[in-house]
Amino acid sequence: MAVDELLSRITTDPGIFGGKPIIRGMRVSVEHILKALAAGVPEDELLADIPILEPDDIRACLAYAAGPGARATGWPKIPGRQTSVPEGGSACPTNS
Repeated sequence: MAVDELLSRITTDPGIFGGKPIIRGMRVSVEHILKALAAGVPEDELLADIPILEPDDIRACLAYAAGPGARATGWPKIPGRQTSVPEGGSACPTNS
């Protein structure tokens, strides 16, 4: 399945989880699936625990996390850190 097709499974609804990204309009949040995967829950266990979940839903969550949708608000700014590369400079700091 193409990435765009996978991402079409991710929706939002202000009435469900305060508008957080969810899967196919259901009360299953992308955040919940990603946290479970990060905690080491195997895909087959997620599918057994949440019968309405499909394998492509899990792939859609991963695609969402990897894509621009997960970074819609941009990278967090760290006080005191340079956020862009100076003209003619390097993005890597040097130890002085």
